[in-house]
Amino acid sequence: MKQSNNRRTRVFNGGAALVAALLALPAQAAAQERAEPAQEATGREHVVRKGDTLWDLANFYLKDPFLWGVIFEANRGVVEDPHWIYPRERLIIPGLPADAAAVALKESPAAGATAAEPAARTRFYKASPAVTRASGQAAIELEGPEVRVPQVRAGEFYAAPWLSEPSRLQPVGEVVAVAGGPETERIVASAHPYDKVYIRYRRSAAPAVGDRLLLVMPGRGVGGWGRIIRPLGTVTVSAIDDDVITAVVGEQFELLEEDALAVPLERFPGAVDAPPQPIADGPRGVLIAFEQEQPLPATFDRAFVSLGREDGLEVGDELVAFLPERRADGVRLPPEQVARLRVVRVLERSATVQVVKLEQSSLRPGLPVQVVAKRP
Repeated sequence: MKQSNNRRTRVFNGGAALVAALLALPAQAAAQERAEPAQEATGREHVVRKGDTLWDLANFYLKDPFLWGVIFEANRGVVEDPHWIYPRERLIIPGLPADAAAVALKESPAAGATAAEPAARTRFYKASPAVTRASGQAAIELEGPEVRVPQVRAGEFYAAPWLSEPSRLQPVGEVVAVAGGPETERIVASAHPYDKVYIRYRRSAAPAVGDRLLLVMPGRGVGGWGRIIRPLGTVTVSAIDDDVITAVVGEQFELLEEDALAVPLERFPGAVDAPPQPIADGPRGVLIAFEQEQPLPATFDRAFVSLGREDGLEVGDELVAFLPERRADGVRLPPEQVARLRVVRVLERSATVQVVKLEQSSLRPGLPVQVVAKRP
């Protein structure tokens, strides 16, 4: 009898364990389901296309181009040299910090958000074409609420190319050799952050120890505007000998090679913390050229416009490129917005802009542009 009771006890205990396990399954499934969005926020895959760089990918996914090294470290099995990534390579984009995860999940509400308190989302100005009847000219006017746009960071400013005649650069000198790291004098083909570069300087423009220089390389010519000056990176002068400057690489934007020109580092005008304010009848110009010649434009591409300081342009201002008023089959078509552009570098007669919103693939050199929002 006692043995029978013990057996019943064991059976009951086993049944209780089974029931407890079955009851726990829905809770475990629910917990797992709740955890899945977090996994989505910790990483994603990007298929490289022509023109991509780790700098651009870090700017797009991690909201800071200087985090390109994070993407490189996560893909060392695929990327041998961070300066060279190739179309169709599949790269893992590491997860964002916890406070940025909600931004990465574009359509997911932030944790704890309620119907009364919707999650914060990044929005852009909504622009639409209109006709200014008073002046009789077609204009692009803004509609919708004012919103915050990403600020122009120092790295974006220094990495932005510009148009100039090489003779107007007034370089301090040119790079004659690069060394493979601060602990070695091994001469290598290209330099990386914290490596040394050696610059043959011109005595008439000798810098001082501690000065920062921008290494640039003249690129292709743009008719009537000079050549595209491509920033390669920044260096800090660490020593000055008879005719050679030793400098340490700070930021790197492109492959740093010999023959690069060293020019004084232009002062960054300051971070753009406040959203640009809409204006009416802003200055007009044209889209001169893209930094890279390619059949289809894309967001974050850089281009040049025929507006500059003499037109009141400043870093952080915004423009729109648009199809002008035209006729088709006898019907007048109003102006049509093509893209929204943000100013990242300004010269006297021209400026470098970045595509922040592309609405049509018809963005091309020659299209008119107009300033629609000014830095406060």
